[in-house]
Amino acid sequence: MQTWQQKYQTRTRPLVKVAEHDYGDVKTGTKVLISTPAEVEAELRNIPEGTEITLRELRARLARKHFAQTASPIVTSTCLHIVAENALDQMDLGLPIYKAAPFWRVIQPWTPLARKLSCGLAGLVVLRMREGLPVQ
Repeated sequence: MQTWQQKYQTRTRPLVKVAEHDYGDVKTGTKVLISTPAEVEAELRNIPEGTEITLRELRARLARKHFAQTASPIVTSTCLHIVAENALDQMDLGLPIYKAAPFWRVIQPWTPLARKLSCGLAGLVVLRMREGLPVQ
């Protein structure tokens, strides 16, 4: 089984494709960005402390950089999960929170992804409260 770090390193190049079918909020024929964990992490680090954005806003920011109409909701969410778990692993090994990828600025406690995190909802809430972000 791969570690989160190995999963992080697996996807290395973003790709823009034309959607061949409808999925999520993506319609057939849309130019869609297939992002990478590194790219998602870089964008997370551009979100100012104490500020949050939605996953939809994250997707839009990533897409603009590649002149795509949107970013894949599935791939972006998967990359965000990989980045979050990798950051949690690094914090468990002693990385200070302020140096970790601030995934809590995008993952809200009421989202499906929040329930998948190894830190649990309680861990996510603590990280968000440190920055004064909404927890309900």
